[in-house]
Amino acid sequence: MTASDRREEHRKVRSGSRPRPPRTLDKGLDLLEQIVSTPMSLSELGQSFGMSRTTLRRFSQVLIVKRLVSLEASGTLRAGPRLLQWASAVDHQTDLLKIARRHLQELASITGHTAFLGRRDGAHSVHLLRCEGREAATVVAGPGTRRLLAETSLGRALLLDENGHNLKEALQLAFADHPTQDVEAAICASAEAGYVLSHGTAPDFIHGVASPIRDASGRIVAAISIASARTYLNAERMALLGPTLHQTAAKISYQLGYVRSGPVPGNEAGSASLAAMAVE
Repeated sequence: MTASDRREEHRKVRSGSRPRPPRTLDKGLDLLEQIVSTPMSLSELGQSFGMSRTTLRRFSQVLIVKRLVSLEASGTLRAGPRLLQWASAVDHQTDLLKIARRHLQELASITGHTAFLGRRDGAHSVHLLRCEGREAATVVAGPGTRRLLAETSLGRALLLDENGHNLKEALQLAFADHPTQDVEAAICASAEAGYVLSHGTAPDFIHGVASPIRDASGRIVAAISIASARTYLNAERMALLGPTLHQTAAKISYQLGYVRSGPVPGNEAGSASLAAMAVE
């Protein structure tokens, strides 16, 4: 898929015009759901779904090749190893939500800005959690919101470990008709600081500050951010809050098993000054 194709797909998703899943996909998912719920043979599946043995065999072969279903010697189909891998990933994400929630609530409370947790999904970032701040006007982005990575501070934080080629591709996807050198330079500079400052453009002028979260392997698995209108989050305030976002992300990363050189992240830095500058 070319960058142009991905932009068109993104436009369809944002506009709500994405095509409905094909009927074959619906049937395959129905079969998979049944097998996971109650392991059974092809004959039993045929009775449940009213499908021919030939059709069922074709569907089951695809599911077996994809390791979504396993075929036992008895002829019974049951959940395959790939589903267990997916379940493990979901459990990890659930642990991330549990760990991050308290820190995100604390961040929103201290700063007064709405705070977000998100992860990467291909060329997009996806919001997982939102904790409200105290601004009169807030950013409209709840859990499930998808944005191209380079469009937001949260997405840019997820890009901090990317090499030059992948970073340029993400920027090209988000800003196809505009120069990206300044944004690329800012992201590269952010890698050393550990947090990203994003200055929004007209008409909304939504500014954001974000920092990546790492797991035990050191890989970026998520990011946290605060975002608000320029009226509430100006350049001076963004610079002040950057280290706090980095510290909060470090606390979450530490609880996910990531250990870096230096002291264990704590609450000692900056809380008093942040409380003094909290949004009224």
